Amino acid sequence: AIDGYLYLAQDGVITRYAAGTIDDWTPEEIGDSLVRPTPRITLLASVGDPQTGVLYAWDAAAHRVIAYSKGAGGMMLGQYILTDGAGPVDNIIGGYVVPATDGGTPTFIWAEATRIRSAVLGAKINPTPEVSPSPTATPKPIIEVP
Repeated sequence: AIDGYLYLAQDGVITRYAAGTIDDWTPEEIGDSLVRPTPRITLLASVGDPQTGVLYAWDAAAHRVIAYSKGAGGMMLGQYILTDGAGPVDNIIGGYVVPATDGGTPTFIWAEATRIRSAVLGAKINPTPEVSPSPTATPKPIIEVP
């Protein structure tokens, strides 16, 4: 993801670069390793201002989208489990996040091998949450385009 900074996901780890060098920003530890596998970040999407916006990360190991603040500290703002009638969504090969024009809930649009799908992420992102949020299942239906 590029927004003035360059964000890369390699070996499941997110790194931010500024002016060609690694920046000191790191995403917050989620702290749910007892109930979920170690995150394996394979896709990033940047929304909003480089200093105050949101970085969305697809965690392929836990089938979830994690929202991080791009501000200092990389605070986790939310996490969303993608499910449909058949179970967790898997095999995402690309995607992006569209913020709501009214400041409400964003939409994640992604590609799988044979289709394009989208889902409204479960709740509006609050840039200054009081506590780390629990995962929210995405509301049904997930929209599919064959």
